[in-house]
Amino acid sequence: MPKPDLMPLTGGYRKTPVMQIGADIYCDTQLIMLELDRRLPSPPFLPKGREGEARAITMWVDRSIFSPAVGVVMSQVADRFGEAFKKDRSEFSGRSFDPERLRAALPMVRDQTYALLSLAESMLADGRRFLLGGESPAWPTARSTIRCGSSSSSSAPRPRRSTGCPRSSPGRSA
Repeated sequence: MPKPDLMPLTGGYRKTPVMQIGADIYCDTQLIMLELDRRLPSPPFLPKGREGEARAITMWVDRSIFSPAVGVVMSQVADRFGEAFKKDRSEFSGRSFDPERLRAALPMVRDQTYALLSLAESMLADGRRFLLGGESPAWPTARSTIRCGSSSSSSAPRPRRSTGCPRSSPGRSA
């Protein structure tokens, strides 16, 4: 942040990642995963018959591990951000962006991150490479994902459907 070129496309959605395919903008990791799984069904992102478990695990990571992990990183790099980033963070959070406060929080966020990653590691203690078992899937490549986004035969803008971005507006492109 600030992201002046991205914010109008997402209707104010601040998080990343954001994915654009044609005229559609997809916000939120969960929605992006579901859309990619729909467009690139083989191999599936979500193992067939265990979609609920897979979504629960990804939500757990998104909502439990991400924030303390960001705290660990921010405590180490807070002095390196420019004034525009600091101003944006201060306005968004309602308190001053304080590198010293972030450094002081390091022991707590480090311990939280370690505990959550240890829990995930214990789930894999039986030798599985993935929480839901099975072999390493052949994940789609960046090239196939980009090709998927440009496969439309028409260059005319399509009506935008709901993509998880608040107040996203049709007709915009990145």
